[in-house]
Amino acid sequence: MQKVTLLGEGQARIGFRFLFEGVADLCAECKVRKVCLGNLETGRLYEVSKVSKKRFPCLLHSEEAVVVEVREPRIETAVPPRIAINGALVKYASPECSNRTCEHWRKCFPVGLVEGDRCKVVEVKGPLRCPLKGELLLVSLQRQPEVS
Repeated sequence: MQKVTLLGEGQARIGFRFLFEGVADLCAECKVRKVCLGNLETGRLYEVSKVSKKRFPCLLHSEEAVVVEVREPRIETAVPPRIAINGALVKYASPECSNRTCEHWRKCFPVGLVEGDRCKVVEVKGPLRCPLKGELLLVSLQRQPEVS
């Protein structure tokens, strides 16, 4: 799902990814704050998919902010083989692991997903060897909107 927001000129390019970490204090009095930040969810990864020519002054970026469209990208993560099925709807669950030095740590604990997220398995990419749990599979997940 596409969302509209504003980014600094330096970030307003197709393919740019960012983690939204919440509203900055400088933004409290901004007249376009609801358009800029009202559509984004804290802790989510976004990717710019379209850049507009519309610009607004921005204190946070110390330059003009550019209207962009963003979407949540697919996120690669390691999952147990039993749920690595193309097209499957799964709930994201982070594994129990304390080995932060593991080469696969970022795949097991990806930025942008939180416990319980409803996701679709978009692609099964291949095996990962976990030193603690044996085989895991690397997949691309796309977070799905909550059903009301």
